[in-house]
Amino acid sequence: MTAWTEQQNQVIETRNCDLLVSAAAGSGKTAVLVERIVRMVTDPKEAVDIDSLLVVTFTRAAAGEMKERIRSALEKALKEDPENSRLQRQEALAAHAKITTIDSFCMDVVRNHFHEIDLDPAFRVADEGEIRLIRQDVLDEVMEQAYQEADPDVIRFTRIFAEGKTDAGITDMIERFYNFSIAHPYPASWRRDCLKEGIFADEEELWESSRMKQLLDDAQMVVSDMRERAEKALAVCGEEDGPANYVPVFTSDLILLDTLLACRTYKDYAAAFKGGPAWRRAPGGKKKENVDEDKLARVKAVRELVKKSINSLYEDYFAWEPSEALEV
Repeated sequence: MTAWTEQQNQVIETRNCDLLVSAAAGSGKTAVLVERIVRMVTDPKEAVDIDSLLVVTFTRAAAGEMKERIRSALEKALKEDPENSRLQRQEALAAHAKITTIDSFCMDVVRNHFHEIDLDPAFRVADEGEIRLIRQDVLDEVMEQAYQEADPDVIRFTRIFAEGKTDAGITDMIERFYNFSIAHPYPASWRRDCLKEGIFADEEELWESSRMKQLLDDAQMVVSDMRERAEKALAVCGEEDGPANYVPVFTSDLILLDTLLACRTYKDYAAAFKGGPAWRRAPGGKKKENVDEDKLARVKAVRELVKKSINSLYEDYFAWEPSEALEV
């Protein structure tokens, strides 16, 4: 016989009230729930039939495990008391017990009450592929209507976040934001809070905002990381079998990165980035015969990473004049 703790016994025996049980994984929550259910259906004074209970879980595997545990517990109890008609009845009813996933329970409710919500009884649930296509079609229609109506907010949003000269990726961005938001307990209020955080009364409020400080901290982290990589690559270039023709390139890159590292405000970055990062052209032509191929490949990869990271930093955050930053 299982030795339950005092807290577990409280969960098992408490009746006629709402009960919230919070415990770590592996602490025996499922075992406690099974015991609670078995005692409820075998209670000599206030017994309930097992098919009158609703037990919902998040996954089919968990629901299947719960059913099996309850069935095994009833079988064990019946072996110990084979003449117990109450246990015999519960074992027979166990096959019809509502032990299922939340999704399946909701589906049963809808199927059994379709006439009350004016729903075609032949309805089905769309699969993930269909849902994605429907959502994409709806998003495309919404964007097209907004363009036709020249919605200023949508046009501004597209101008800021579209890649290149098209609005490619805009709907994907909207969908990612939506999917992220619905993981929050209160998605609608979370989205409203996000909108409020992006609205500033004047430039001073923007410069002093926590979002701006976070942006500047992140920028410093990116630039510092890229500078460290560029410095190491420059050292490789100076080795005997290193690609020496890349020394001027990384020397120029380090000057740019040091300038960015000295920035402390948005205005500093905007001034340093004026017109976009100025990159020195990578060397072309025939390479030296004694250059190690692996070192050359590593140096080239670092250069591409540095350029890509700093270009993204500029395009995503510092491509606007300080006077325009409040608008975007």
